[in-house]
Amino acid sequence: DADGDIWEPDYPVTMVDWYAAQAYGAWFASRTGKPWRLPRELEWEKAARGVDGRAYPWGDGFDASWACMKESHSGRLLPSVVDTYPVDESPYGVRGMAGNSVDWCADVYTPQGGGSPSLRIDAIEAPADVGHDAYRVLRGGGWFNVATELGAAHRRYLDASYRGFDLGFRLVRSCP
Repeated sequence: DADGDIWEPDYPVTMVDWYAAQAYGAWFASRTGKPWRLPRELEWEKAARGVDGRAYPWGDGFDASWACMKESHSGRLLPSVVDTYPVDESPYGVRGMAGNSVDWCADVYTPQGGGSPSLRIDAIEAPADVGHDAYRVLRGGGWFNVATELGAAHRRYLDASYRGFDLGFRLVRSCP
């Protein structure tokens, strides 16, 4: 919400490429006067896993009814309102990190991951001068994904201009 550190829409925002997600973050920041942006990969992972390194935002166990994913639907597959699956909540109270929408992160994809030698999470944004064909990191599982793609450490990448029916984003801002 506007007073917290993570912006969560009531319904997943999908069919958005990385550039549109970045542009929305910039627009929302100018509208609110607060520095909203896409999360860095490690920020996203810590929000999902907590400090105990859990497999899923809710812990290490798994049940398909706990997140909006392929096996949790009995009928037509669609995203859901963010609080439909109350178990899909991280230790920090962030919802829908395992299912519903796969989230764009600010980082350029590298095979070794977004970590730094000190494993410190900082708020530096990804380089703005990266070419159109740069791959960007995606985290989380979507409403059309299977269980193996919902883990909090699961990562993937796509071209920044790709738009998909289960791709979306969330915004964060650094704590003062």
